[in-house]
Amino acid sequence: MKAASLASLHNLATLHKKMGAAVFCAVMLVLTNSPIVYGCACCAEPGTWFQETAKSDPEVLAIVGQLSHKLDKTALLYLTAAGLEEVKGISRASETYTLRRIPPYTRDWRLEFTDQQGNRGTLTFTIPNTALFFGTDPRDGQQRGAGGPLLYKEWRFEGPVSGTGIFKGGTTARTKFRFILQGRGNMCPAAEDFKSWVLQVEGQRANFAFSGVLNQPASSSGGSVISSHYRDD
Repeated sequence: MKAASLASLHNLATLHKKMGAAVFCAVMLVLTNSPIVYGCACCAEPGTWFQETAKSDPEVLAIVGQLSHKLDKTALLYLTAAGLEEVKGISRASETYTLRRIPPYTRDWRLEFTDQQGNRGTLTFTIPNTALFFGTDPRDGQQRGAGGPLLYKEWRFEGPVSGTGIFKGGTTARTKFRFILQGRGNMCPAAEDFKSWVLQVEGQRANFAFSGVLNQPASSSGGSVISSHYRDD
C-alpha cells in the first residue's frame, strides 16, 4: 500500500488534535461519504509501510522541540560484545552517562554527557529542515483507539555535529549525526507516540551511539508553546 502524503496527513493531524479522535472521524465520515471503517483519516491499514524524506513542517518541528524537554537524564552508550575497547571518538568511554540539554531551546541542540567519574563533553547539532519518516505495521495485533494497526514509527534527522570535552578528538569537520525518534502510533504525528531515541555519531575519527527514553508528555498540545523557536527560517 502506498502511503498518503505526509504533508496532507500533518494538516489533518492539526484538525484531529483540535476536535478529538471521535469527532474528527465523524466529520471525515460525513465529508467523504465513506463507510465507517474508512472514516478515520489518521488510521493506518493492515500492511501499512512507508519511508519518505520530506520537509520538517512547523508541526513536526514543534513536536521535536517538545520532546527535547522530555529527554530522560540517563543515556546509554551502545556497546557490542567487544565492549568499550571498540568505541571510537570518545575519550575514556563509559557505559552510562548523565544527559542534560543546555539552553537556549531552539533548533540548535547542545547535549552534555557526563560519566560517573565526572568526565564530560557536549555534542552540538541543528535539527534540519528535512527528515526521513518511517512507519510500518508490525502485525502484532495492537490497535490505536480510533481503529487501525498501531504502527512502529521513526523520525530520523541527519547533519553535521561538533563536540567538546570527551568528544573533541573524535568530531572532525565532516563528522555527522543521526538522531532517531522511535515510537508507536497512527499515520498522524503526535508527541506522545514517541518513547525512545537514538543518537548516532559517525566520522573519520568517530563511530559511537547513545540511546535513551523519553518521559511521557502530559499532552501533545504543549507543542504550540515552543513552536516559535522551531520555525523554518
